[in-house]
Amino acid sequence: MRKYYYEEFVSDMAALADKVLSFGADGILFVARGGATMAHFLAMRLGVCNMYALNAHSYDGQTKLGSPIIKELPNIKGCKKVIIADEIVDSGETLKAVQEALKAAYPKIEFKSVALFQRENAVVRADHVIHLTDEWVEFFWERDGGEAQ
Repeated sequence: MRKYYYEEFVSDMAALADKVLSFGADGILFVARGGATMAHFLAMRLGVCNMYALNAHSYDGQTKLGSPIIKELPNIKGCKKVIIADEIVDSGETLKAVQEALKAAYPKIEFKSVALFQRENAVVRADHVIHLTDEWVEFFWERDGGEAQ
């Protein structure tokens, strides 16, 4: 298990913001819950005020579900360029399902995906990634936030 601490996160978020700055996003959509903390940091660093949440689940704790469950899509009609933020692209099935749903609902919006961690064998890759990993990652917000077991 890889433990991911706040100090590394702050450094990684600066690097990730630098990677997407030229994209000119006018919205950030995060996959709840994992992408929430990083989306907030990205929004602050990039000066983006429009933030949206999308509930998608691929795991129940550490148990993988059969296929991603996506809840209602947010209304992002006023945006032209949106960053999709999630903390990790594990199997890639969630990101793939999210991208397909968003592109079908909003074909005129340009999307870029970002992740702190990416597994090399995922079915899709985020457009911008900080770390490749094959370990289970324990994020500080899970550990320090007191997530119920």
